[in-house]
Amino acid sequence: METRMQNRFANQRGTQNVSEQERTWSLLGAGALLLSGLRHMSLKRMAVGGYLAYRGATGHCPLKEQLERSGFVGGSHPMRRTSFGGPSDELWGRQKPGDAVEEASMESFPASDAPNYNR
Repeated sequence: METRMQNRFANQRGTQNVSEQERTWSLLGAGALLLSGLRHMSLKRMAVGGYLAYRGATGHCPLKEQLERSGFVGGSHPMRRTSFGGPSDELWGRQKPGDAVEEASMESFPASDAPNYNR
């Protein structure tokens, strides 16, 4: 059993995909979650804490690896938008404002706050 575990970790040493900072934060989070899980008898917290401990100790994250393979992390995936171009720009160009407030709102897009008009 011990040699099987050593072989598994040895194989994954070459495929480290977690930075040193991520490893440190994973280990800190793992300690907090494991202690909290033990205190509150929460299996979910202990499971997530164990996963973070594995991630921090080995430097390999299988979840991150799968996301990178699918293109969601570090790649270009069709569902991931990187700019505001595309169909939404065409729709905004054809839409006519109903009043001054709506026109100002359309001009300020993609601002987070609507303009303030007091008459």
